[in-house]
Amino acid sequence: MSKWNKIVDYFNKYKNYPEQTIQKLWEKMFSEIFGYSSLDGEIDSQRNVVIGSRERAIPDIIIRLENKDLFVVELKQSNVNCGNEQLFSYLKILKTDIGILICDKIYLYYYDYTKNDEDQIKLEILFEYDNPDGEKFVELIEKQNFNKEAIKAYIEEKEKSKKNILCIKKEINEELIHSLLKKHFSNTYTEEEYKQAIKDINININQNCKYTQVIEPNYPQNEFREINSQKNSYILKKEKLDNFCLSKDEIKNLCINNNLNIPAYYTKASKNLNNGLYWANPYIKYIYTDWWLILDDKEERKLYCFMIPANSIKQNEIKCRTDKSYLIDIKIYCKNSTFIDKRSNINFTKWLVKTIKY
Repeated sequence: MSKWNKIVDYFNKYKNYPEQTIQKLWEKMFSEIFGYSSLDGEIDSQRNVVIGSRERAIPDIIIRLENKDLFVVELKQSNVNCGNEQLFSYLKILKTDIGILICDKIYLYYYDYTKNDEDQIKLEILFEYDNPDGEKFVELIEKQNFNKEAIKAYIEEKEKSKKNILCIKKEINEELIHSLLKKHFSNTYTEEEYKQAIKDINININQNCKYTQVIEPNYPQNEFREINSQKNSYILKKEKLDNFCLSKDEIKNLCINNNLNIPAYYTKASKNLNNGLYWANPYIKYIYTDWWLILDDKEERKLYCFMIPANSIKQNEIKCRTDKSYLIDIKIYCKNSTFIDKRSNINFTKWLVKTIKY
């Protein structure tokens, strides 16, 4: 198991424990996973920092090396989407620039003293297994690799990539699609042929739904073309639904808006329109925690939200993949509002907590 996946395991196991337990957990992880020595004073816990004659500040953890403060760690409850003001105040007091905020996610900061607090950039890391940013976080923060410039460079690279993605989204419009289509067909067909072919086709770009919909023209209502039109309509509808997919963040926001506080890690499965099955390969370790499973019926525009309490399913009851025994192989189909896993015959209906229309 990778070091990052081990961190996610511990986060899931202890996320609802008291703050004192969380504090001790992260102290141990900075020692055993990241390689800092508590015996040598490299893990400085609850230091009492003097601000003025009467004021005191107590950062949760300060990591030190060769008698110098490397970075500050601020811990909050895992169900809190917390602010960063407290962390920034500690960084300023200690005159250091690397800060880590740990709550519902990990927020890694390189504090730029030439900028205001609201302009500071950060790397957000979800507590998800095999998260590339999580793996990189471990690599950057480990004692043997720690380098402030490398941390700064990675945060800036991720921020630049995020901005580039937004720029691409803004540039995608109807005019661009037409231009690309025209260029694509120009080597084979005349411009007039292209214009005739495209004149009755509407292109609608919907950024929220994350697909481009091409709507065929309405055909004259004679019998042959009516049948053909219905067939084309079905194919287009299927293609549209196949391409339509809510992101994990969009699903989480829908759940939050419907009073479901699902964690950052959960299993999502979309309905396959060919066989009606919801297929997914979550980690087997999920059955030992409170496991959220969200089934997305994109045809009916419904989310089926299941919360399977820890240890409700025994390992010998569920089927795993033959090539990767650490992954569950579930294929759930819905019949008469009953959700049964085709592989193990487990009925998930009893764990259905909410159905959300979108």
